[in-house]
Amino acid sequence: VFFRKGIESSNEQLKLLSLSQIEKISKLENKDKVGQFLVNGSDIIVYLIQQLELKQLKIVNKIMNILVNFGIELIKNDLLREEIKQYIKKTEKDIKFRYLEIITRIIKEDNSKEIFEFLTEKNMFNEFLKCNVFKEKKYDVLELLNYFQLFEDFVNNGYEVISLFLSEESNNNNNDENVASIDNECNLLVNMSTIIIDCLKDNVDDIMIKYTLSPVLFKILQICFKPTNNSIKRTENEIQLIFQHLPVIDILSLVFLDDEFEDENILESSLCLIGSIGSSEYGITHLYNDNENILDSFFQYLSSSSDLLSISTVYNLANIIENNSENEIIEEIFISKTSGIDFIMENLRDISNDSKRNQNFRLLDIISSLSWGRREVLFYPRSLDFLLNRKTEIFESHGLKWKYSIIKNLSSNYEECSYYIDQDH
Repeated sequence: VFFRKGIESSNEQLKLLSLSQIEKISKLENKDKVGQFLVNGSDIIVYLIQQLELKQLKIVNKIMNILVNFGIELIKNDLLREEIKQYIKKTEKDIKFRYLEIITRIIKEDNSKEIFEFLTEKNMFNEFLKCNVFKEKKYDVLELLNYFQLFEDFVNNGYEVISLFLSEESNNNNNDENVASIDNECNLLVNMSTIIIDCLKDNVDDIMIKYTLSPVLFKILQICFKPTNNSIKRTENEIQLIFQHLPVIDILSLVFLDDEFEDENILESSLCLIGSIGSSEYGITHLYNDNENILDSFFQYLSSSSDLLSISTVYNLANIIENNSENEIIEEIFISKTSGIDFIMENLRDISNDSKRNQNFRLLDIISSLSWGRREVLFYPRSLDFLLNRKTEIFESHGLKWKYSIIKNLSSNYEECSYYIDQDH
């Protein structure tokens, strides 16, 4: 009764005081007591959920913190979960985001796949997926940014986009609600991609949409290409489904094939996306065989005057090679698209940029672990002189560790190493 009177008070200080007491309960480590309060005090929690429509942000933020603290116990309570779902359905968009943010924050705090699977099973995301913000004639950049960032949180915390694509392809017996959820999910990502394509073509009036939303979409797409659960890599079927449903190549073409494109943040995000795509055998093969112009543009940034872009390219190239160590096409790509390890050695001689040297050492280490890579290193003039020279790393201990690892790789096959050294001399 005290809590109810306090939070219903017109006095803001008294309301905040009452909310602070409820917040203490929400932070209890004894989950049984928390669960008991949620059951016995459910009318209070329902009232708090309703109060998220208030304009006083100080009170709203306090209520949101309380609801997030209750976490999984709140979500598993059928009454409270349905109350939140109803408000997601009926409230205006700016208020709707408050409810969606609570769910997202609970997912982050819980940090488990189970809660995401539970929320998906209970159709908590359907209203978000059914958003009509993309159908409006004039885009609201802040509203779009909210959608993009929330969806990024979803996929970052376990919302498996691929599983929905797979369901759409293989399961024709879904009930209508599940099919609608799949379609909305696909449409949402397609709509996001369409907006970015319009932005990259300069068909959108608000230029801020281009520069604020593009990097977020690229992050979402990167996550789509990354393996989930305990799998090492995406399967060929999964990668094909992503290309089939999403205009990834169209987006990359607009960035890389435009000679006048200069935004470094979008370019760097695009380089990372290629790194994610190329980290699977099917992905790198698809780029090399069917979209070689994009791959050519990627390699050109190895010599970029921008440290951000050149370092990102080296980093992502290292990921591609590391994840395709048994793929014969990698040697062909590296040899045809670069001047061997010349660019690596040139970067290593520049002691003014530790970050650049570190990423180039990492790339050389990965290359030297492969048979064709050892040949490239040992055939490079005076490569052993550089690797065995400790004086070049006098101010940087990481360099010594990298050199040790590379030498260890080179000497892992004595016969091979001796043969290449003899050939070199």
